[in-house]
Amino acid sequence: MVDFTRSEDVARWIDGRSPDEAILLAGRLVWRVLPALAGVFANQNVKDPSATVVLPVFRAITAPWLSCLYPGAALGPYADAADFLARPARILARSAVHSGDATVSGAGAVADAAASAAASCAALAAVRDASAKSPASRFASIAASRAANASIRSSLNAASSLFYGATARLALSIDATAIEQGTALEVLAAQPLWNREPIPDGAAEGWLDLKKALLRERHHWRVWTDWYEDRLRGKPPQFHSLELARLTLAEMFWEQGPDAVNVELLNFLEKEESKQFEIPISIDSITSQIDSALAFGGGENAPIDVVEVSPQTLVDTAELRLGHQQIQDKARTLQVHCGSSNRLAVLKGYATRLMDAAGGSLAELKLRAFWSAMNSLRRRLEADSLARTSADPETPPLPEEVKGALEDLLDELNLFAAHEPHLVTLDLMRGDPELRIASPPANAAVSDLISAAKERPEVVAPSATEALERVAADATGNSPSAVRARIFSIRSAVNLVLELIRRAYKPVATETSVAWKGIREGAYRAVGAAGIAGAGYGAALLIHKYETTVRQLADLLGGNQTLAKIIDAIVRAVS
Repeated sequence: MVDFTRSEDVARWIDGRSPDEAILLAGRLVWRVLPALAGVFANQNVKDPSATVVLPVFRAITAPWLSCLYPGAALGPYADAADFLARPARILARSAVHSGDATVSGAGAVADAAASAAASCAALAAVRDASAKSPASRFASIAASRAANASIRSSLNAASSLFYGATARLALSIDATAIEQGTALEVLAAQPLWNREPIPDGAAEGWLDLKKALLRERHHWRVWTDWYEDRLRGKPPQFHSLELARLTLAEMFWEQGPDAVNVELLNFLEKEESKQFEIPISIDSITSQIDSALAFGGGENAPIDVVEVSPQTLVDTAELRLGHQQIQDKARTLQVHCGSSNRLAVLKGYATRLMDAAGGSLAELKLRAFWSAMNSLRRRLEADSLARTSADPETPPLPEEVKGALEDLLDELNLFAAHEPHLVTLDLMRGDPELRIASPPANAAVSDLISAAKERPEVVAPSATEALERVAADATGNSPSAVRARIFSIRSAVNLVLELIRRAYKPVATETSVAWKGIREGAYRAVGAAGIAGAGYGAALLIHKYETTVRQLADLLGGNQTLAKIIDAIVRAVS
């Protein structure tokens, strides 16, 4: 691992790398120390801290993120403007250091780091604009690297103010090591901030204090707090236009302060969200619950409880026959779009395998071969999603018409598979069961789901929570029975997640975005079970709060992209 024990180690590493790499390293580090900004709210000498310090810093720290995501965008003038906007905060930083004010010194260091990060991005834009070997390019490259190094120094000072300097330095080393090992910058930029390690106590407490201080002001700060928490979790950008607006919004909004900026960003968000609700995915696309586990259900307006269900089998119904025919038709359409292209030959082969396994009728469907071909198609769509965020010419994305045909086929396949329990079970058992199912992260997700259910007895009945808790308690140890109990408890947790998703998604799929906007603003919260969302709204709130856990358990179903889209819709609806 890259050794960053001393400050000169950081400077030496930066001197040997490109400005893009140095800026991403600085950007991720300043995000990690953002919680130190909470200190400005504890000092009465800082007037209107959210406007004079916090807003300029938030704008500045978007510059490294956007510079990495959109290297072709003309962001230089905006990064320069962000640096200028943050300069009063830099003055605060230096005055705090000289005055010895402990409550503000960490916040000042963050402001200094953020401004330097924005300045490095402005210099990088000059590098990209200039001729590669010109003196202007060389000078701009040096300026970008120096500003990035200055940002890192200030960030480490901020981390020390909250007593997690060593942890921040280790995270910096992990990022640098990933870069040296060839990780693409846009891939690293989208990784969880703390590299899947627990957030340091000082950072977690500082962020909680900062978030509370901002949300108390009621200036729509959630457009920034949600953004930062997405960076913590490593979520991809929600809407590209909104991401760019965080830096490039007209200067007249920034001059008016947080309310003007945040309302305008909220307008961007609602405009994009409204597009997502125009054609909702069918609620029938939610996967059936797994046979060999606890099943959950009950009355629509009653809390979720354990229910008894009869075993399901593949039957010859009109709906399944129609789905089978549509799969064949859409697989042929994908083959046609692939044509004779050598680059698309493998994808075309997957479609052929699927059609062969499907047979001429439901009775001829070869279940495992069909699932294998379906899973290969899913993996190919996942690879295309990664290719669209990569600049690697060796792995170009699929042509748009081919991508559209593949998505159309997979949506039909996911709908078909969602109601065939044997396919659901194969999805769950994908890969080595010991690694895929009874893994420590999956076990931890079960515990998190139990905690979530206990918080909302009006959504999940205590009897259901207790039943899941009992089977999880039997899963300790490594005996054969304990291993079976672990698998059973995880399958049961997946079933509870599926029922939560089904209940939460029903109002999302049936109500308009205008109604859900009203729910977000609290207009419907007093209506209760008879209201627009009823029990589904409580399930949606639970999913929103425990989104990471829900996704982790849902992902055990084989990476069903349609289910992931449904979770996205639920989270957006209550955000």
